[in-house]
Amino acid sequence: MKSAGQEQNEPLDLRSVVEAIPAPVVCALPDSSVVLVNRAWQEYTGFWRQQSSESQWQSAIHPDDHAGFIAGRQNILSAGKLLEAEVRLRSADGRHRWFLVRQTNAILPAGKGRPSPGIFITFEDIEERKRAERGGEDIQEQWGGSLREQSHDVFHR
Repeated sequence: MKSAGQEQNEPLDLRSVVEAIPAPVVCALPDSSVVLVNRAWQEYTGFWRQQSSESQWQSAIHPDDHAGFIAGRQNILSAGKLLEAEVRLRSADGRHRWFLVRQTNAILPAGKGRPSPGIFITFEDIEERKRAERGGEDIQEQWGGSLREQSHDVFHR
């Protein structure tokens, strides 16, 4: 039986950590080949790890957002910095929702005990925020148009 102190000194299992994150997560190698995806990713996109090859996990990104995201990823990978981007991600049923994507370089455990460089990517659902922003813009446009009409009437009578 292990003592509490021994348990604290043991390395964390990457799969357990990734599964504990409620947002979709992809762990990949620098060439974008997938090492691990969590259940939230699988349930949202419908892509399991075996199906989440480089082209497939990136194909879940909306076509209008794809080129900018890929270019940003390449720049960030070479600079070793954190990438944050807002993209639309296709769900298993074909609908798109807005996500804040955060990608950072990471050291991933390797099968033979040697760590390897990797990429840790999280997807935070921001659809409600985007809807609120669009709603605010619509209201602003409606009020702005109404105020312009009223001021025109006042000054041109």
